[in-house]
Amino acid sequence: PTPAPAPAQEPQAQAVAPSENASAVGVEVASAPPATPADLTRRLAGQWFAWCHDGKGKNGQFWFLASGKTKGDLVNWNLKCWRAASHLEVILDDCKGGNEHTLVFNCDVTGFICTAEGQRGFIEGQGFMSPAEVCAPTSKTPAPTCRGAASCTTALPP
Repeated sequence: PTPAPAPAQEPQAQAVAPSENASAVGVEVASAPPATPADLTRRLAGQWFAWCHDGKGKNGQFWFLASGKTKGDLVNWNLKCWRAASHLEVILDDCKGGNEHTLVFNCDVTGFICTAEGQRGFIEGQGFMSPAEVCAPTSKTPAPTCRGAASCTTALPP
């Protein structure tokens, strides 16, 4: 007798450690937008992002650690902790409630805008090179509602 096939599992985004030869192989953008702060926390833990001070080109890099801490350039700017404030908003601070900055993500959780000064960023390790490629928000208005569909129609690069 032939064994029954294993049940299909839903794809999940994978955190990938940065390397000089990082590629998009095996990395997926989750298809459904997060519905709760807990969903956003799960999606971001272990991910790394580019920081674009001018809103266009990368000039920094940081990680969201599962512990609620940050790593990379955010630490240099005294933004050492993070927490999800809504389904698409993250608050960064100095771990004592000071120096707060809010990041508003797109529905795909691949790009963001910082409401303080309009800096933007994008997810790394998936072949993207700019916030525009991932349809990162361009307005400091409240987070999108997503209405069950992803906000960005940009496909993953080959």
